[in-house]
Amino acid sequence: MTLASVGPQSLPSEITDHEHVYDTTHPRRGHLALINNRYFDRATGKSERRGSDVDAANLFSTFKQLGFEVDLKSNLTCQDMLRMAIDCKLLFSIYTQTLLLRCHWCVALLYIE
Repeated sequence: MTLASVGPQSLPSEITDHEHVYDTTHPRRGHLALINNRYFDRATGKSERRGSDVDAANLFSTFKQLGFEVDLKSNLTCQDMLRMAIDCKLLFSIYTQTLLLRCHWCVALLYIE
């Protein structure tokens, strides 16, 4: 599936006010913090997450096509991910208060149990 194959989407008529519509005219469309954890500490007992690089590349490409700034990090420890989440929250808070950025996503590719 590609962005072109999805085609235009329409909102239900009851969701047309500006409160529910993302402003795509802002000069800085948004930011994606993307964490690609393919390899894991041996102590976790987790093997390599095969296919993770393809997932990361597809997300990176899609968000770039949408006009987002993308920050890709790989194989972070739990501590590094927590630090990144805190940094992202602080930066996004500052950016939205100063109207420098309208949207922020954080995606982590990893094992969940």
